Amino acid sequence: MEARLFDFDEVSSETAGHCLKKAHDDILAGTILTDESEADGIVKAAEARLAVSHIFRSLVLSSAVSDRNWKLSGIQMDENIRIQNLMKLSQELWEEAWDMLTPYLRCSAPAFLQVVKGGSE
Repeated sequence: MEARLFDFDEVSSETAGHCLKKAHDDILAGTILTDESEADGIVKAAEARLAVSHIFRSLVLSSAVSDRNWKLSGIQMDENIRIQNLMKLSQELWEEAWDMLTPYLRCSAPAFLQVVKGGSE
């Protein structure tokens, strides 16, 4: 079911590249690592998780704007459920990534940015 949550046709290579750069910048800002640091497999895996987390949030934002329902392979999923599931996966990846980077953190891990659909009160 998880594989059906995403419409990767919506993610351009430009968006993916931007999200990878954002993840890289997040790591440089939140850790003692620099561009000259030798990145081991854990740092690379954390950067990939952060990038995918950013991609999922990008999908959430575009979905919230378009507000459409999905029907895939006979399964219908309303947009609110899709948004909630993407945000949950995004947050899980975010937390995993920063947990992996714990030895390199300058201070506590950055808070996860929650995207909430609805009007302001």
